[in-house]
Amino acid sequence: MALLMRATAKKYQIITNIYLKLTSNEHNYVYLSTVFKQSSIYLSCHGMHTRNSHTKITDDNQTSKLLNTTFGNIKAENQSLASTFDNFLNNRRKEATKTIIVEVQSSDSCNDLYSYCSSYGPIHLMHHYTVDKNHFFLVEFKNIESRKALMTAATHIHHQDIIPVQSQMFSFRNIAGQKKTKKIQLSSSDLANIHVPTINKPTVEKMSSALMNHTNDITKQMEILYDMWKLDDIGTRLRFFTAHQMENSFTSLFPNNIVLPFGSSVNGFGKKGCDLDLVMNLDNNIMEKQGSRLVFRTKSIVSDQRSQTKKTMELLSFIMQTFIPGISNVIRILKARVPIIKYDHLLTGLECDFSMTNMTAVYMSELLYIYGESCEFVRPLVFTIRQWASSVNITGVGTPGTTISNFQITLLVLFYLQQKKILPSINVLKSLSRPEDVRISETCDCTFLRNVSLFPIMKNKNNETLESLLTDFFVYYSTFDFSTKAISLRDGISLYKPNTDNLYICNPLEKALNVSKNVHATEVVRFIEAVRNAAELINEGNEKDSRGLLDIFAEKQPRKKITFFNKSFKRVNVADLFDDKINDEHKNNMTNEDIKKERIRKSFTLKF
Repeated sequence: MALLMRATAKKYQIITNIYLKLTSNEHNYVYLSTVFKQSSIYLSCHGMHTRNSHTKITDDNQTSKLLNTTFGNIKAENQSLASTFDNFLNNRRKEATKTIIVEVQSSDSCNDLYSYCSSYGPIHLMHHYTVDKNHFFLVEFKNIESRKALMTAATHIHHQDIIPVQSQMFSFRNIAGQKKTKKIQLSSSDLANIHVPTINKPTVEKMSSALMNHTNDITKQMEILYDMWKLDDIGTRLRFFTAHQMENSFTSLFPNNIVLPFGSSVNGFGKKGCDLDLVMNLDNNIMEKQGSRLVFRTKSIVSDQRSQTKKTMELLSFIMQTFIPGISNVIRILKARVPIIKYDHLLTGLECDFSMTNMTAVYMSELLYIYGESCEFVRPLVFTIRQWASSVNITGVGTPGTTISNFQITLLVLFYLQQKKILPSINVLKSLSRPEDVRISETCDCTFLRNVSLFPIMKNKNNETLESLLTDFFVYYSTFDFSTKAISLRDGISLYKPNTDNLYICNPLEKALNVSKNVHATEVVRFIEAVRNAAELINEGNEKDSRGLLDIFAEKQPRKKITFFNKSFKRVNVADLFDDKINDEHKNNMTNEDIKKERIRKSFTLKF
């Protein structure tokens, strides 16, 4: 039996089918579990069964239904056992259900709007923000009933000229002859939850000025960079509100649908102004009710799941463009490996990528999130290195091409921290996983320990600083053999490459896939040259005119070649790590486009 399962491509679908059969009859499960107890599928089936038999499903916890189970309908009653990421998603999604967005004339409308909205129920907080010089307030009530009462009192105007949809987005108007709502006296606690004016993205001048105040302390500069650029509360709220709008728009047809943000918006590495990635699951509850005699009438899907997904997304895109307020510039990219719909949201100021049935991406976001939660060094280090990569044009701008991406840079940093014994490998996390940690996506097993408080204690992190970690990152990849070695976060070690891809970073959840397959050989050489240069610059930090991170971001040329120590404590001159013949050959093979790109890079001016 076990051999048969391992030889089957659809192993995880089979596991689920067996589980459904077993749980249809309690006696059958108890009897058959003795047969399967020694097989490779026993743990998965047993984990699903035991959790299902001791849980209560409620309609208020759809996120946990989706994330705390293989296919989305089991929730652990004890919240202390739930993963950190699950709790984060649940809390943010609940906030979105109690939230409205209101366009106003200016930030001066704050008190008037607060007074009006308060007449329908207590307000938890208000955030002011702008999109293209238009002013908005995000208002969260303390309970969902207040938000519903306000929506009941709202109205449409110019009925003959509009499509009369209802949403949680409004305009705040003045009515001639009608007195404004009487202003109420705000308490100190109320004032603390009203955020005006907007805190916009920091400017280059403001960032440079802040960093220049600490040129002799790179650790402090890294902390400042992280604090100024990390995704803030209003940015996170707008992302979950946008997801909730999509979910709510299709609830009548798909009452069990769920729309989740993934990627930078939720993995803890999001930067102010980053795009929003969304994934929709049309049916969050696929368990059949064995005792029910009533069966919903439905339509059959087309020949295969991928074709059905493309057809569904095409229809959804027309609905989004025609009926849903705020959505514009809808672009369908349905022939991609993962079909997506790109669109702009005019009322939240977000550029969005919408996909379906891509839960592996959500679990990837969760993995990155818990790595970031497990150690205070992770996020500031990733932010700094990603900013450096952008500043020296290592990471490309726009659509993915032959350059290294932010996601790949993040994986390089996490792998480096595994070598420093600061982060555990994914295999270690899987070995420590509990039954409630079992997750199986459409394509792979995504099981790993999800409770950060249970992570193994990593001894080395107490002996490090952000500056030392940044320096060692550049030195580590200056000596790394990209020509023969692959990077594997699952194993926590480098492996020999299975093919000739220029850069091989194993997909953390699907080890057989290379997430950096697109990267061109010249980009790998440029990355190695850039980390060498950065390593030399950061070691010149004691020079009188050193600006710390600003020199690294501007790719200032070092005065001298610095000798470092590698992992084996053997003296290494960074300049000797690169074969001049290889560099000469690289330059000779550069196309006109490569030369143009190189000139732009050399004439680089600081950017954020």
